[in-house]
Amino acid sequence: IPTLILHGTEDDVVQFDSVEYVYDNIKSNSVSLIQLKGLNHDLFINNRYEMVRRLITNFLVKSNLPIKNKKEI
Repeated sequence: IPTLILHGTEDDVVQFDSVEYVYDNIKSNSVSLIQLKGLNHDLFINNRYEMVRRLITNFLVKSNLPIKNKKEI
């Protein structure tokens, strides 16, 4: 199943080690991990809400592509 993992670099609820563990061990040929600079655990209450929404929408449209990537934005 295609998987998108979003994580704020200022998240004090879920440690990045846990996020990276899930990314490294999930059994899917389509996994994307995106770290969002400066955002905390609540990714939808900030001035970059539209960007977060676009990331999710774009993933859903293209989720059938077999990719595995990490990036920070």
